[in-house]
Amino acid sequence: MSSAHLFEDFSQGNKLDRSRVKSQDDALEGYESGYQAGWDDAIKAHQDAQTHLSSTLSQNLEQIEFTLIEAQTQLLSTIKPVLEEIMKTLLPGLLSEGLRALVVEEIETLLKTNVAKDISLVVSEQDEMTVAAFLNSSRNLSDISLVAKETLTEGQAYVSCATLQRKIDVTQAISDIQSRVDSFLNQPELEQTVAR
Repeated sequence: MSSAHLFEDFSQGNKLDRSRVKSQDDALEGYESGYQAGWDDAIKAHQDAQTHLSSTLSQNLEQIEFTLIEAQTQLLSTIKPVLEEIMKTLLPGLLSEGLRALVVEEIETLLKTNVAKDISLVVSEQDEMTVAAFLNSSRNLSDISLVAKETLTEGQAYVSCATLQRKIDVTQAISDIQSRVDSFLNQPELEQTVAR
């Protein structure tokens, strides 16, 4: 806006109309205050919209999290019987196969630096016949000393030579697998109690 209204115009020969100047100043001041009020309203509306958006987003995230936990719980409750049946059926069968595989692995390692007659194998009484049959089936392994001890449980064995002894515990490994599966299946229940 120009400031011409503040100065007297001598070209027309009229006197400066002070009321007209005052009314123009009032109009300008009214315009400025209205303009500022509009900005203030826009800023407040923007802040209100952000607050509402944040609140809505927070509520939706809580609902999504709760829905996710419910979905996990339902899914795991559905597959839990299948996993439990697998553990009941397969894991006990793994006991003898697992013991055999681990014993073979340890014996192969020891045979790289020792002869078969220097290696001894201590197993449980329950595993003695199976391991003896396995050792006798191979001419290279038949010289390995086999001892059964009643203090060992099924799935446990010690493979040793003059300088080294290694423990094999398939029962503990199976127990670890079962506890990890159980903790996996119970995880959503823990998350649900923490979320509440």
